[in-house]
Amino acid sequence: MKKILSLLLALFVLFSLCACGGESGSNTDPNTLYAGFGRVTCVPDDPLVHIAGGTAKDDPATDGLLDTIEITCVSLKKGDDTYLIFTVDIVDVTGYNTTIENTIKKELGIDPANVIFNGTHTHSAPTLKPGDSSLPGAINYNIKFHDCSVDAARAAVADLSAVSEFSYGSIMTEDMVRVRHYLMNDGTTHGNGHGSAASGYKEHLYPADEECQVIKFTRPAEDKKDIIMFNLGAHATIVSGTHTSSLSADFPFPARTYIEEQGDYLCAYFIAAAGDQVPSSKISSEVKNKRNHYAYGEQLGGYVIECLEKNMTVSATNDITLYSENFSAKKLGSAPYTEGEIPKSSECQTLPTNTMTLGDIGLVFYPGEPFGSQGRYLKDNSPMFTFVITCSEDDQAYFPSPIAFQEGFYESKTTRFAEGAGEAIAARFVEILTAMKDGKTPEPQKLQ
Repeated sequence: MKKILSLLLALFVLFSLCACGGESGSNTDPNTLYAGFGRVTCVPDDPLVHIAGGTAKDDPATDGLLDTIEITCVSLKKGDDTYLIFTVDIVDVTGYNTTIENTIKKELGIDPANVIFNGTHTHSAPTLKPGDSSLPGAINYNIKFHDCSVDAARAAVADLSAVSEFSYGSIMTEDMVRVRHYLMNDGTTHGNGHGSAASGYKEHLYPADEECQVIKFTRPAEDKKDIIMFNLGAHATIVSGTHTSSLSADFPFPARTYIEEQGDYLCAYFIAAAGDQVPSSKISSEVKNKRNHYAYGEQLGGYVIECLEKNMTVSATNDITLYSENFSAKKLGSAPYTEGEIPKSSECQTLPTNTMTLGDIGLVFYPGEPFGSQGRYLKDNSPMFTFVITCSEDDQAYFPSPIAFQEGFYESKTTRFAEGAGEAIAARFVEILTAMKDGKTPEPQKLQ
């Protein structure tokens, strides 16, 4: 009897894998899009870790865990190709994604080129760079982060289920995002780092991009929830601004939670172009305690729900194409190039970029922190609705705008790249999406 039960259980597990479209399945419809979702909580076992974005090199999490740190993975499958899009509550994953991607290939058979890591850029998360910290928890957390990421990938693949339709839309938020560059009362300009503006500022130097974008995958199976991807161009610095010794996912966590409580959803948050953009001080300071990021996150979640109810467009197709390119960006101090000229390797830095078309949607993955104006240019000039994701893969920090260089703002003093590099990447994404929309392979990058 036990042998019969064991055999029946094994057959049930095998059938479940096939039905959900997992890597072990062989009966998936090649014309159907499948989507899956995996989320794993990943908090340090040892709280003595450096908090990324803290004010000191070895800021320990002496106040413990304020909420949670999570790793989320959205899986997409059509035909023989499976893609994994990660969003993790961390500043950046530079240098640590390669090992994880190789493990995923070994265990799940997914090409590392189809795995894309992205950070939510929370400044109150543990660091992934043990060399930056002498605290004992750092190395152990790096190992745990690897294992949790692989677990999230496994869960996302196991959760793959047919998508009946997917839709996209956006909504303009109000007073949720501000630029941290100011015109002062005396006519001078001020570009602060991560703190508040100096006293005497008159107004923000230029407007922020407050657009929130939303993608929804509708999964009709009774046991599967719909998957929501959404973004906003704002640094996750509400917690770290006043509570530098607390671990937290910052506002993305309450935003995700609020949306999931309002409907039968699973949510993944991504940071859009936010190099010079931060949460509105008005909203983020409404609640005068350690949970003020909840007020902000829930308000953002409310905008997402409104967008889902009013502003969504159904994609006419469900084809997936991923194009990867090593973009050559001018390093700081590099001379300008003439068209067609090949620069010396010492004058350029190669950046891995990824561009995906998903039906009528384009998704771009910036390897760093572009300014809001660069993200806005991309969205306004792209031939299709383009969902912007930043702090991706080999994150190289800021791509300042010309005004930041001209005024000598904080970001221009810390960047690795010359003026115009961020604008060049945005323009290149437009070129790539234009070709992909027409079903063509993009021409190689031209250097200016």
